[in-house]
Amino acid sequence: MTQIDDIVFYVVVSVLGVCVALMLVFLYLCCKGNIIWRQRGQPYLEKKLINKCDPESRNSDSDRREMELKESLQRERQEKEELLDRLSRITSEKLRDGNPNIVDISDQNRPGKLGEQFSELYDNQWTDALEAIENQTGVAQRQAIHILLQILLECYEMSKKEAEDQIMLVRTQLESIIAQDSTGPKSAVNDILFRVKEERKLFAPNRVPQHEAVKQSLIANGKMDESILNTGAVQTFLQECERICWLMVVQDPPMVLFHSSNREYFREYLHRGKYLLYVVWPTVLLHEDGPTMWKGVAEYGDELDNQVGQAEEGYDESDLINL
Repeated sequence: MTQIDDIVFYVVVSVLGVCVALMLVFLYLCCKGNIIWRQRGQPYLEKKLINKCDPESRNSDSDRREMELKESLQRERQEKEELLDRLSRITSEKLRDGNPNIVDISDQNRPGKLGEQFSELYDNQWTDALEAIENQTGVAQRQAIHILLQILLECYEMSKKEAEDQIMLVRTQLESIIAQDSTGPKSAVNDILFRVKEERKLFAPNRVPQHEAVKQSLIANGKMDESILNTGAVQTFLQECERICWLMVVQDPPMVLFHSSNREYFREYLHRGKYLLYVVWPTVLLHEDGPTMWKGVAEYGDELDNQVGQAEEGYDESDLINL
């Protein structure tokens, strides 16, 4: 029995030793956890408590929320203004569609400005080109005037045809597309065409010049000698004619070069008289049958003598009527 008692004693002692060891480990871990909490958790809790108790912190939070609300309100106001601007722009475009009486005053190439540019073309580049032709060829002034008028008309006619062909091509394509959709609105074609015209006006100043095409057309039709067209002042005149003519024909509705025997459309060139002898510079109308944007220039006389009759040969006045 003594041996058994010894064994039991050793077992009990071993169990007690293990229990004591486990308790020591547990106490160690608790102590370490308390230290970590003090290092990490307590500052956070202390900060929260301080924030709740600190008036400045509460004010900071309130200011931040107020700032966020102001920014949100500002964004909403900006979005509202953008929508109103867009609505106003669309409404304005609808009013301007085909209506020459309503213009965009911010457009530097609006009809009123183009009338001024057309006048400056006559006062400046036309005068220089007239002197250059007279000095180079020795022709009479009236013939030199006729040459410059033909250059202007050729630029206008070619620009007008190109502008009309562009719109016709777009219209044909749009009508073909709309026809495939029976549910599409019939007004869609006109709405899109209006946008196309507006965009074309916007990019009109950047159009690739067609100077060479105009020169070749004048030479091919026998209206002009190539040596005259290669004169520096004449080339400058041609380039400015083409630029202004293109800007005029892309207006909606297009501006028109006009001729009439009615004296109210012209101012005198050198002389006054009963008869209109020849046109020096055409009149510009806001649109077909519209008001005058810039009066033309014509030479008048009291008699139609033989010299005038001879000078009229080869001169087609119909070129100036509703071009």
